[in-house]
Amino acid sequence: MYNYGYEKKKYLEEKEKEENLLRLLGFPEWKIQYLRELDDFDFNKNRSFHRNESPTEVKFFLNEPSEDCISEYTWEDVLNGVNDAVVYKHLKKCDPVMQKIIVMLKNKYCVREIAEDLHMTTNAVYKRIEKFSKKCKKRG
Repeated sequence: MYNYGYEKKKYLEEKEKEENLLRLLGFPEWKIQYLRELDDFDFNKNRSFHRNESPTEVKFFLNEPSEDCISEYTWEDVLNGVNDAVVYKHLKKCDPVMQKIIVMLKNKYCVREIAEDLHMTTNAVYKRIEKFSKKCKKRG
């Protein structure tokens, strides 16, 4: 999981070292400030990427690339679309009911519809999703 505070602290420490070195080498202050602004922009852009990308949350299964025009996803499509090795390993091991839940989520079914189709309660579906997410977060 991305730790915003830790990453910001590490970034600021590195920037201070870099700026001190540039000052020792005689760089003009305006150039140092300009580099700081560029690096801040890159850092914030990178943070935004990490904040919006989480393969262990339910919304991960609902996202689809705009160039991907599959009308109905299958289990193989779900497996082929996963880039995280840990998530892939857990997907390969999951039971058929969880596979069906994931495929239905990917096909944009709501939890209520999934629960009705699988003859479960919505809470049971949410619990299965939560349990699967926790397995993936353990990273192993």
